[in-house]
Amino acid sequence: MIQPHKPLSFVIYARKSSEGEDRQLLSIPSQIQQLEDYAKREGLKVSMTLTDSASAHKINNRPSFLRLLEAIQKGEIQGILTWKADRLARNMIEGGQLIYLLQTGTIQMICTPFSRFLPTDNTLPLTIEFGMANQYSKDLSDNVSRGMRTKASQGGFCFMAPMGYRNNRLKKTVERDPVYFTKIRQLWDWYLSGNYSLMEICQSANKRGFLTPKRGKVGNCKLRRSSLQQIFTNPFYAGLIKSDDTYIKGKHKPMVSLSDFAK
Repeated sequence: MIQPHKPLSFVIYARKSSEGEDRQLLSIPSQIQQLEDYAKREGLKVSMTLTDSASAHKINNRPSFLRLLEAIQKGEIQGILTWKADRLARNMIEGGQLIYLLQTGTIQMICTPFSRFLPTDNTLPLTIEFGMANQYSKDLSDNVSRGMRTKASQGGFCFMAPMGYRNNRLKKTVERDPVYFTKIRQLWDWYLSGNYSLMEICQSANKRGFLTPKRGKVGNCKLRRSSLQQIFTNPFYAGLIKSDDTYIKGKHKPMVSLSDFAK
């Protein structure tokens, strides 16, 4: 008696990076909805759904992707359904793993709404897709790094402003925080006087009700000794910005003089 062909068991894999490269892509819920609709239309059996919110450019950076590989090796799934090949990998090591598993028939199909890759197919198109995704991520990283170096060399600042300052996102500058600038300057005055230890400064500030600025889900807490160490060793407060291995004069208003910082 001829046994009926057992349908392939698919995993839906959706990924969205927190990095800028993916801001215009479908969100994870949208990817899943689109793929579930596609699977229903095509009669594909979906056994599990896995998602990651992390870059695929770094190796071993995605727990659900590692779970996907494990499920493939154990035979729990035979096919992968994803929005685009670059959702699966943007580095050539993990991309190469998938291509090898496809060539050996461990993966029997990698499917997107736009294309299908089978063990009997020429793997060159899939290799090109992974290669293009990898090069795109590399170029993007290089361009961002170059832009940050250029901005820093011109006295700009590319990161979250330290306590006492705030980022002006419209003007893309760093300016004095109207609430915390004078408070942090007071901490500097206490420290420069030489009459207070870091712990004594913390205790004095906290007794006066000092709370760190709230930024998203962090902040709004008492001052700690470690926070003071970061403040008193950060050359940004003296008007300097680190660019590669050198320091240049920033465009922001210094809180202390270079001579005071040197103390």
